[in-house]
Amino acid sequence: MILRRFTEHLKEQNWFAVGLEVIVVIVGIFLGMQVTDWNENRKDHNDGQDFISRIHNEVLAVEQTSNRVRERRLNLISPLDSAAVIIFDKNKSGILTDEQCFALGTSHYFNIAISDLPSFVELMSAGRVAILEDHQLRTALIELKQTLVMLKEMIQDATIYTHNLPFDHPNLVKSKPYYDETLGEMQGQYKCNLIEMRKSQSFLNAVSENVDVYDGYLRDGLRPWSSQMTNVHYLLDKILGYKHVTENPKTSL
Repeated sequence: MILRRFTEHLKEQNWFAVGLEVIVVIVGIFLGMQVTDWNENRKDHNDGQDFISRIHNEVLAVEQTSNRVRERRLNLISPLDSAAVIIFDKNKSGILTDEQCFALGTSHYFNIAISDLPSFVELMSAGRVAILEDHQLRTALIELKQTLVMLKEMIQDATIYTHNLPFDHPNLVKSKPYYDETLGEMQGQYKCNLIEMRKSQSFLNAVSENVDVYDGYLRDGLRPWSSQMTNVHYLLDKILGYKHVTENPKTSL
């Protein structure tokens, strides 16, 4: 219909009508594009909100499965360091506590229940990360993925270079299993022979390497990932308006 009128106006050399028809067509195209863009933006916004909720649930799941072991790993370095100080004491003073002996016996443990956030991986694979409208959240999620890669690499390297002290030196670090009713799981109970430890250069070398490897594992792997996971959770809570938001973890660590 429009094309027929346009042709007639051209034959009649009715330039005003021709111009008007062109304007009508252009405006129609423009409005159509605007409606399409608006529909796509609305869909992206709704999808973004849905993905935020899904990612929040996945963060909760990761935290729930990793929290207990994560705290153990983070807290082990203090008794492990203090145990090394006592073992290497030139005056041969001090004694090892049960906590320090436990730290020595478990200083080769690095594994922790960690995983990607499937919904964010889906967004990255589809090239749709931009539908998460909060720039700070997008950046935090990307950084979380990067720290997860680093943590996995640190666990792999640490497992290679660390020493299983109870296995390699069973006469110096003795282990037996017991059921911890408080934790509801099996645990290892360790007994250390400090006098003989100080006489064994191979044991001293192993302890020195374990402390160094464990420190690197925490510094470059577990702590950055743990901190970034907390930060992502905080940002998600803030966006979703959840009441248990307290303070930005970036300022409290």
